[in-house]
Amino acid sequence: MSVATGNGDVAARVTGRSCYCPVQLFLLNYDKRFCSGSFEINILLCLLKDSEVLVSSLSLSGKVEKALHFHDRVLLAHGFHFDQVTYGTLINGLCKTGHTSAAIQVLRKIPRYGIAPDVVMYNAIIDSLCKVTLVSDAFHLYSEMLAKGISPDVITYNTLRLCLAGQLKEAIDLLNHMILINITPDVHTYSTLMDGLCKEGKIKDAKNVLAMMIKDGVKPDVVTYNCLMDGYCLVNEVNKAKFVFNTMAQSRVSLDVQSYSIMINGLCKSKMVDEALNLFEEMRCKYLVPNTVTYNTLIDGLSKSKRISCALEILVEMHDRGQPATVVTYSSLLDAMFKNQQLDKALMLFNQMKECGIDPDICTYNILIDGLCKSGRFENAKEIFQDLSIKGCSPNVRTYNIMINGLCKEGLFEEALALLLEMEHNGCLTDAVTFETVIRALFEKDENDMAEKLLREMVARGLLN
Repeated sequence: MSVATGNGDVAARVTGRSCYCPVQLFLLNYDKRFCSGSFEINILLCLLKDSEVLVSSLSLSGKVEKALHFHDRVLLAHGFHFDQVTYGTLINGLCKTGHTSAAIQVLRKIPRYGIAPDVVMYNAIIDSLCKVTLVSDAFHLYSEMLAKGISPDVITYNTLRLCLAGQLKEAIDLLNHMILINITPDVHTYSTLMDGLCKEGKIKDAKNVLAMMIKDGVKPDVVTYNCLMDGYCLVNEVNKAKFVFNTMAQSRVSLDVQSYSIMINGLCKSKMVDEALNLFEEMRCKYLVPNTVTYNTLIDGLSKSKRISCALEILVEMHDRGQPATVVTYSSLLDAMFKNQQLDKALMLFNQMKECGIDPDICTYNILIDGLCKSGRFENAKEIFQDLSIKGCSPNVRTYNIMINGLCKEGLFEEALALLLEMEHNGCLTDAVTFETVIRALFEKDENDMAEKLLREMVARGLLN
């Protein structure tokens, strides 16, 4: 029996509640021991009148499993089922809460109830699969749609294109197929493609897409321009990024926090830190609240420009304005402090970071170990290195290179060679820096035979051009 009307008056008399509040009625009366009987049948009929509201409400309140249980154990048991819209809502709710497998099972079952799957259901599942990088599964569903004669829409294609991050050729092929079957790309379609092109440094191609977009009557939005600005910054063409930034204002496209963060990052990378600070002030004048990314970008730029005091002031402001500092924030400052021989301040900041509940990552530890080695505190560096596994951090090639270099500087060549073997035993592949460090130290010690042996190994591994 499909979704049907029923005797709401009977249900109201039985429950003492109005059947015009089916969600409340369900939540108050339904549990996994739902009984059978004529009263419950009438309640079911009442609930089914507003089944989409019911399922939507449960999904929003994080109880989508309860909606599924209600469907499987109660509705089907009494010969009822949802309509197409409600199944779409149920599938979407399952996908949004990470129950993609359950959503696929619902999709597979509903034809036996006489309900045809539609593009909305497929889009929800494809989106969920893409978000967990199950790209082949997502494209399998897309092929299934086509085979069943269900026409994909612009949302389908936009979702699949996001799935193809880093696979530019496939993304362009998808766009061409989309146009071929007369589905008009929207601003999101074009912006996603531009973002992919810009990330690969193909700015000219991205500009061609922008021109095509405008020609097709699709108005670029802030995301579109942000992609182009970010692309210019990635290829160190910050002046062209500034031109786009200014064009946005003239085109009446409202700049957002991301726009400013991109420009501040580009200016900092080009050592134009004063201009970056001016933009940061301009943001506040426009009542745009800088986010953690904005602060981290500016702190990193100031730190690399040796303006550590100014960077610390920004860190204080960040705390005062309720923006959480991250391991990235502190790592930028620590790196600058060590490089500027501010050892004591760096160690104080490292302790402050831990007191704030921010766990150092391996990049932070690399900065700390390297800083201690170069400050003549090798034993402290060695102690931290040996404790990494206790702290749940696995050394990477950079960590080993720092320690091997430190051991060589201390004249501890046997330990350096032992660490080289340990590194490979732990599955951490050596790189050119590792070999160059040890070989240089061996030549300095007149251990020419050993140095030449490692040099040959380096060549054999393709680490020497």
